[in-house]
Amino acid sequence: MVKSALYLTVVSWALLLIGMAILGAIARVLGNPWLLVAVGIIIVAAWSVFVYDMARGLATKRVRRR
Repeated sequence: MVKSALYLTVVSWALLLIGMAILGAIARVLGNPWLLVAVGIIIVAAWSVFVYDMARGLATKRVRRR
């Protein structure tokens, strides 16, 4: 069950990283993207922790029902 939680975390992190890359490309056109990249990394890390905790909670509930 923890493997599925880890899988959800990795997929979520990858999607956020792709979104951050797109925003970084837009920011590069508009100016200096480093501040956006730094804030984006913080957002990605926080989102990964949230999704992993949520997925682990769902996996734990699934185990308790059996």
